[in-house]
Amino acid sequence: MAELLIDGKNVELGNNKLVFSKSGYSFEDWLTKDIPYSERVTLPETSLLNSIFFRPYSTEIIAKKFSKFHSYKYRDNGKIVSSGIAKLLKFNENREYEIQLLDGSFELFENIKGQLNLLDFESSDFTFNGAAYTAKKILNTSVWLWSASSMHEEKTLPKNILSGNLAFSRPYFSVKRLIEKMFSSNGWTYKLGINTSLFDNFIISANNTFVFTSYEKVFNGTLAAGNFNLTAPVFIKTDTLTGVDILNTTYKLRLRFRGNAVSDNDFILQVSSTGAKPQTQTFVINKGNFNYDLKSNEFDAVSAITFTLIGVGNIEFTDFKIYTIIDENDFGAMSAAIFTDFKVKTYDNLPNIDQKELFKHCLVNIGGFFNTDNFRKRINIESIVTLSKLGALDWSTKFVEDTESIEPLSGYGKINYFNYENSKGKPVNLGRGDFLIDNATLRDTQDVYNSIFEASAEVTITNKMIDNTIYNDTERINEVKTLIGYYEVQGAYTVARFENMNGNSILMNYYKNFVTAIQKGEIMQAKFNINKSDFFLFDFTKLVYLKQKKSVFYVLDIGNYSENEMTDITLLKT
Repeated sequence: MAELLIDGKNVELGNNKLVFSKSGYSFEDWLTKDIPYSERVTLPETSLLNSIFFRPYSTEIIAKKFSKFHSYKYRDNGKIVSSGIAKLLKFNENREYEIQLLDGSFELFENIKGQLNLLDFESSDFTFNGAAYTAKKILNTSVWLWSASSMHEEKTLPKNILSGNLAFSRPYFSVKRLIEKMFSSNGWTYKLGINTSLFDNFIISANNTFVFTSYEKVFNGTLAAGNFNLTAPVFIKTDTLTGVDILNTTYKLRLRFRGNAVSDNDFILQVSSTGAKPQTQTFVINKGNFNYDLKSNEFDAVSAITFTLIGVGNIEFTDFKIYTIIDENDFGAMSAAIFTDFKVKTYDNLPNIDQKELFKHCLVNIGGFFNTDNFRKRINIESIVTLSKLGALDWSTKFVEDTESIEPLSGYGKINYFNYENSKGKPVNLGRGDFLIDNATLRDTQDVYNSIFEASAEVTITNKMIDNTIYNDTERINEVKTLIGYYEVQGAYTVARFENMNGNSILMNYYKNFVTAIQKGEIMQAKFNINKSDFFLFDFTKLVYLKQKKSVFYVLDIGNYSENEMTDITLLKT
């Protein structure tokens, strides 16, 4: 007996017979489906459904205005065969609930549409001093990868932070750590099923403009109207080497406020600076329980900063952090800047890129795709290169003969699969990604994947060691592009490398077999007699062998699965 549970409550299916579909590798965007399987079901209004979905006042209101994601489980004879997200689509004129059942990864990918720099890395502050720098120059468990004296062949000790100055090259972040954070913040993990260290060693550069923190304070507890318990001039940074106040008349700063506040009433948070150019700015702390992330305007020529709460009542703060943000451009000549003991916060310096785009880009560069494991909330990342004909599933007995239709691939004759080019005037061997798939019967051309990254914008190549330089002894090189590459250890040197992020080498290393299949230009649609286990446990890392066709196929789509009925399946001939 089939049962549908929404938010743990068994809802009446009536005469509804649920059917599901699953989508596999999608070469339209070089990424598999975001929704591995999906089904819509229409259920008559009941008091139980009204209580679950908070019945709308009008049947014309679209669901997104009043609904949220709900959990569902589909149980068959007591065994859970499907689970994920139940999304209300519509409460129609017949007083019926139209519901879409989605794979649980739908919610994950909805949530990672946000910007990379919104990830919370409170524990990943970096402090500019010798001990912390040495510990963070290699990845270990940190998200940071900093250019150290051993990072580049031509860099010497006086030109890096160990001597008190900022390293003369771009800092990097571990993409692996970023993706772990993206997934873990949504309760998911990933399993790497790829026989390569490339994914582990991916790095991404920081923002074009780097920012530092000179002071921070965390508030926990209740404060009444009036002044914060900060002693002026707490935001003046005294340099530990020279003993001079270095934020008074030379450096400009902004303030950032992050954390939770529960307020009795609406309050005004007033920030005032004294000095040669006194300024005041106000923020609203609303009545109720809210998380805040606020940034101030830039304060210049500061001698002291005070904070005042204006209102009636109390505010309870939880991990409410106030800290300074100082732009690298406000430090003056780089050769004279002193950075010792300044902090750098990860989330302030991550590039302004969609989390999902970073994940997608990494998959492209390893010939990768993923499967979802909803029960354990895990993404299994695989590579096309691991698809083996030797491990193909024999579905010959499940194939329903004389039901197939075969068509050449439409629109995939001559395709620029990657649009991945260097900026004009940059080294032509970096980031090149134009290649065509020839098929004499087709003439269509289209971009399938457009990279959001460029290859290194400014590079120095010495024995294949590449350093994305942003400073020389006195000048700052502007318009540095965010880039993605990988690092590797070569003897005494850890090297940031970008030359192999080349579209043609990616094609040959990871996509050769798949592109060969596309060149044949043959899609087959047919009916199969598959069972429940075949469907719900199907692994898209497996190819399918059909004796009748004497060939092995990629499975692209399994549609309209319903037990004891034939299932339509779309395959790509290899």
